[in-house]
Amino acid sequence: MHTAFALLSIALVILAAPAGATEPMTASQVAQALGFDRAAEQKLLAGEIVTAEREETTAKQLAVSIGMLVKGEPDALAAAVLDGQTLQANPAVLGFGKIDPGDPAAGLAGVGYTEDEVDEVSKLLEAEAGDEFNLSADELATLQKATAQYDPSQAGDPAAIQAVNEAYRNLLLGRLQAYLAQGVAGIAPYQRDGEVSDPAEDLRAAAEASRLLQQAAPDMYRGLVDFPEHQPADAEQAFFWVKEIANDRPVFSLNHRMVQRRPDGLILLSRTFYAGHSFNASLSGAGVLPVQDGNAVFYTNRTASDQVAGFMQGTRHEIGRGMMRDALIDSFDAIRAQLSGG
Repeated sequence: MHTAFALLSIALVILAAPAGATEPMTASQVAQALGFDRAAEQKLLAGEIVTAEREETTAKQLAVSIGMLVKGEPDALAAAVLDGQTLQANPAVLGFGKIDPGDPAAGLAGVGYTEDEVDEVSKLLEAEAGDEFNLSADELATLQKATAQYDPSQAGDPAAIQAVNEAYRNLLLGRLQAYLAQGVAGIAPYQRDGEVSDPAEDLRAAAEASRLLQQAAPDMYRGLVDFPEHQPADAEQAFFWVKEIANDRPVFSLNHRMVQRRPDGLILLSRTFYAGHSFNASLSGAGVLPVQDGNAVFYTNRTASDQVAGFMQGTRHEIGRGMMRDALIDSFDAIRAQLSGG
């Protein structure tokens, strides 16, 4: 299972009242809406990280909610999400880079496998349709053509590593450009053995399940669903490539973040619209509300993975959900420590 199942952020799911509402939602109301009972709410206010299970709306979806108390100003958390501090704090993340949409190729310059990751280079040199990598049919053909002069036994050759890295950067560039131009509609399906898996469909299902966001912040919800169209004027956007460990393998992903600063708190959204392997895509949402002793952060993550569907689906979901929850708790611990200067 993916050890970071989108730990790559503290993205979010709701926290403020609908625009124009006279009464913002309280932390207690949000906690109850996300499945936290009164005991969990009290533990959160006492400083514990608490979790709750969420309804999973597809066979491939894993969902979990987390709540924690963070000291400091809400703007510091917004800045941490937008400049990558939350990624830096994540123990599963090996590296990341912020991408300027106006110059995406330059933003991806830091992407690459190292000499210590020869096993992954070797796998890419013999990549084919299946579940080892998330590649479209066209991407697979392009990768094979770009690296045809090398075979897996040459994976340690610096020239072979360079060829794989250049091909993979081009692959990510194509994914990024298609997303920037068309949003979810531009996400190409992954070629499996004799069939395809559609991460765009997974992300649409995750957004549809985010009912609290739809109710509490319809402008942000529309901006998320309709990207790049209909963006709220006050929404701040950021794009990242991320390299982390999943299933004991390095994996690259592409991440889009949206932040809205409101008088009554923050709304943070994070969408991983491409992942190289181990999971298909993810959507997370978080709301930040001022409380007496700091800021209550409520976070929901929905990650889609073909690995949890099919035979023994219930058991697979239980195991996958548990792994995702444990990894998120570790990440949130590190994020909170960094934000508090600990």
